[in-house]
Amino acid sequence: MPKHIYNLDENIVEFKIAHDDTSLYAYYRVVDGGVIESIYDFYTQYIYWKHKLTASESKRCLDAPFNGIISYSRSEKGNEFEMRAPFEGFLLNKDTGRPTLQLGMTINISLSLETSEEDSIPRDWSSDTAATIQYTLSDSAA
Repeated sequence: MPKHIYNLDENIVEFKIAHDDTSLYAYYRVVDGGVIESIYDFYTQYIYWKHKLTASESKRCLDAPFNGIISYSRSEKGNEFEMRAPFEGFLLNKDTGRPTLQLGMTINISLSLETSEEDSIPRDWSSDTAATIQYTLSDSAA
């Protein structure tokens, strides 16, 4: 079970949110000399595929990492990260059949960085979460 460290009063992570009519963008920078060390090679993850999965693909674990429709870039120094998440990858509401995230909505967004025990002090799986911000997905791109 991850140890949750919530530092509301500390400026550990600076992040920005933007969007256009197709995607949500997140940018964050670790401050105070911190770096985003690595991306896990093997991690349980949800991937949205543009093609319909075959019966075999949907029932077996495939070697990761997968490059679905989410794209990202990390700075050479390792302290900045930018991610693009297309709206088509967000699940549909089971009651309405509409996307759970769409233009016109106001959403609460928070960012959490996690680390495994070999990369953290005090050698324990932990996470650090930034304060939640409210963001409106206006109909005109930001």
